[in-house]
This record gives sequence, C-alpha cells and structure tokens, in this order.
Amino acid sequence: MGNFGFTTSQFNFVDDGSASATSVQLLNPVEYNIGSPVSRFGIDNQYMFAYAENSAFDTELISYSLKERKVVSTKKPDNYFSGFNLNGAIMTSDGMEDLNFYQTANGQITDNFYHVASVNGSIFIGDVFMDHDQLYVKDPFGLLTMPISDTTNIQTLTTINAVEWRFTADNQYVYIAAVGEVGILDTEIHRIDKSNSSIINFFTIPAVQAGGIAVDSNHLYVSSKDDNKVYVYKVNDDSALGSIDITLSFIRLFRI
Repeated sequence: MGNFGFTTSQFNFVDDGSASATSVQLLNPVEYNIGSPVSRFGIDNQYMFAYAENSAFDTELISYSLKERKVVSTKKPDNYFSGFNLNGAIMTSDGMEDLNFYQTANGQITDNFYHVASVNGSIFIGDVFMDHDQLYVKDPFGLLTMPISDTTNIQTLTTINAVEWRFTADNQYVYIAAVGEVGILDTEIHRIDKSNSSIINFFTIPAVQAGGIAVDSNHLYVSSKDDNKVYVYKVNDDSALGSIDITLSFIRLFRI
C-alpha cells in the first residue's frame, strides 16, 4: 500500500470569513505523481470514497470520514476506479468492459462486490454511475444509459460539447461539471432530469477547472484539478432553476 496516512492531527482549520464556512487543509502537502487524488470520488453518508494515485502501478481506494476528518479504510483495487453509485458501493473496471461494484459499510470498503460484464461493447469505459438497475456511462460522444440486465440496450441521455467533463447523479438528477473551451478555467454545472432528459444550466464556478464531481443530499462536491481542493456547495431547490449558496468549505487531500 502507498503512504496515505491521514490523521486528525494533520489538519489545520481556517475560518474563510463566512459564518458557516470552515476551510480544511492538510499540513505539509506533497503533490501526487500523476492525476488528481480526488478526480473520481463519491460521497455517501458522511464518507468520501476517492481514488488515490501514488504512481501508475500504486493506487488505493480511500474511504475518508468527513465527520472524523481522517481516512478510515483503504483497499488495493484489482482494477481502475471509475465511479460510484447510490447503493454505497465503489466501482472499479478493467478499463474496457467489466465492472466490479464493491460494497461499503459504515465507511469500510468490503471485499464483497457485484460484477457486471460486457458493458457498452468494446468502447472504453470512463466514469460510470449505477442507479439501482440502471447504468450511466461516460462515452467519448456523450452520456449513455442502459439497464444492468441488458447492457446492449444503450440510450444516449445527452451529448456533451465540452473539452472535459465529469458527472454524478442522485435519485432525480444527473449533474455534469464541464469545461467548455481550451484555456477557459471556469466550470459550468449542468443538471439533467432523469425522467425527461431536460437540461438546466445550473451555475458556473469561476476560475476552477473541475477534476471531479459528487452529490450528497443537497450538497455538491466539486474538486479542482489545479490545487487538489474539494469545494462543497449547498444547493437550494426553491425555484425551477435552483440556486447556489456560498461555498461551505473546502477539503484538501494530499499524499504525505
């Protein structure tokens, strides 16, 4: 296993000037060798499940307690971490067709997994999200959806015109974090209603190039590729378009 020793004593708490906001950052950070430590992650019941890269051949799945502010479980994946799902499981893939959904319990990553074979033919699998019996798959041409019982029955939920994008989902919506143009650092957040595929341009995060996105209840978590922060936003559904509150906090995770 890599050196991913997070403990409560390693955190420094800084008030960012907002009454309800607390910023959390790790002391003495060391950058990851490749990728972002929070480029693909999920939030479930006060736990963040993230894919941590020490090198191309040394990776770990990490369960990080947002309440205790420390890593509570790690697991050496058999393949690549590609997604998360509503049932509290971490998904790994072989980079092509086969998926394993590892169950979690109280923040612990278990050895129990659900296997899904031959997803999306031979197309390379990007981000994947499992919503009960439905799979959502990131494809070079857009966001695909298919039932687990018949992964050949592929439907296109929406096409994505963006340089780079990530997605996540909850019970009602799919959320997409997209960087629209080369050289533009702003990230646009879009929301898609699962029932009718209608798209809402939700809000824009200025000067942040998103590396990943997750959702939990009424909070969105968006990671920054440049500084390895995870920004936490409170989302209100008081209007049809929704609205965005202040940044509640950020969490900075580094390998040490």
